[in-house]
Amino acid sequence: MARRAANGSAIEKLGQEAETGGYGLRVPIATRAGYNFPVAPDERPLSGEALLELLEPMIAQQREKVLATARRRIPYLTGDDILNPHDFPELERAPEFHYEDGILAGLLAAQMALRAKLREAR
Repeated sequence: MARRAANGSAIEKLGQEAETGGYGLRVPIATRAGYNFPVAPDERPLSGEALLELLEPMIAQQREKVLATARRRIPYLTGDDILNPHDFPELERAPEFHYEDGILAGLLAAQMALRAKLREAR
C-alpha cells in the first residue's frame, strides 16, 4: 500500500508500480539516472530529440502570447520591441507581461539545458 509523503503529495515507489495521487491509478515506474517517474504502460520515456520537438511549438505559442499581452498595453509593438521591455515604461509596470515573459524565459532555459545535455552526450 502506498503512503503519502510528509508533504502529502509525492508518488512513492512500490516495487515496480506506483499509485498516483488519491485516484487509485497504478502505473509502472521507469528508472533512469537515479530518478523514478511514472510512465504509461505502453509508452517509453521521450528521447531528448522528441522533447526538443515538443518544446518548439510551446515556445512559439508562448512568444505569441507575450507579444499579444504586450500589444494590449502598447498596440504598435513588434516582436523585436518586446526583447527590450525596459524601453517601454508601461510594460515595465505590467505584471501580466512579466508573468508571460517569465514563462517564455523558463521554456527557453529548458530548451537550452536540454540541447547542452544532448550535445554533451554525443
